[in-house]
Amino acid sequence: MNRHSILFKLNILFIIALLATIIAAFSMTMHMAKKDQNELFYKSRLLIKEMRTTGEIPSTLLQEFRLKMVENDEKRKILQNAHKRKHDLGPRHLWKHRTFLSYKGHRYLHIKLRNVNVLLKDEQTFMGRFFTPILVLMGILFLLTIMYILLRRSLVPLKKLERDIVSYGEGTLK
Repeated sequence: MNRHSILFKLNILFIIALLATIIAAFSMTMHMAKKDQNELFYKSRLLIKEMRTTGEIPSTLLQEFRLKMVENDEKRKILQNAHKRKHDLGPRHLWKHRTFLSYKGHRYLHIKLRNVNVLLKDEQTFMGRFFTPILVLMGILFLLTIMYILLRRSLVPLKKLERDIVSYGEGTLK
């Protein structure tokens, strides 16, 4: 393809727009994941504060924060098999009573105090947290592709016209 062709430039612009969209989506997803982790951290701070003052696990806060207590055999199994999630939530003294775990696609929060050892399951799924960004990304990619196809179709007659002009200049136009 000729580098001075408008179709070549259209292809390059489409590739650049596609890459910029994918990079922006990745950046937005990483930001949302960090925001979710910070949100879970602050929810756990409130839960710990409430547990220290009342001495019991506040069920109304658990419902409001969409967390569910995990008990007995399931708790033991999760604590043995789950892997710890890395976080950068500041100094150790801020998060020393809690551990973030991941097991079978779910996030868990393990809170250990002197007299309380609780495992909480975050009931929000991956799709629940990231449905909107995925939908927006798919919509933008769909629009970019449709615009590219429509522009390309509208510019194809120009290519035929260019060939006709060249053949007219050579005297071979019918």
